[in-house]
Amino acid sequence: MSEWAMTLGRGASEIVRWTAAGHLHDALKDAPVADLEPLADSGWPEPLLHAPACAARLREDGVRDEELLLGITYHSTGHPEFGLLGEYLYMADFLDPGRRFLAPEREALRERLPGDREAVLLEVLRHRITSLLDHGALVLPASLLLWNRVVTS
Repeated sequence: MSEWAMTLGRGASEIVRWTAAGHLHDALKDAPVADLEPLADSGWPEPLLHAPACAARLREDGVRDEELLLGITYHSTGHPEFGLLGEYLYMADFLDPGRRFLAPEREALRERLPGDREAVLLEVLRHRITSLLDHGALVLPASLLLWNRVVTS
């Protein structure tokens, strides 16, 4: 995230925000579900609870940066109101080199960033949404709304 922010010419405070988002988005990933449920709104599938819970915890701790909180909340699903920080965090989460699935495809997408943002964002959305559909899993409305925003822009 910090490298992309620097390459995009973001200012020093933006680089700090992007770096913080990259470090914080999975801060509660390994927390017990029982600890996450009281922090997250209902309707979140268990594997995704860490995201809204993390944003809620940051809010409790005094963070008021709504763009950052939105990005953290929806880093796994996407959201139509994402700014650049949210979009890049969403892509970074999917393109994390530590993930083993689709390694060559994800590496090729990473290499196109940060410059080819809209095309890579669309590819990441396509991969995530079709994977959910292929597994008969829940696709959150925010994901579909982001897809629709990107394809109509």
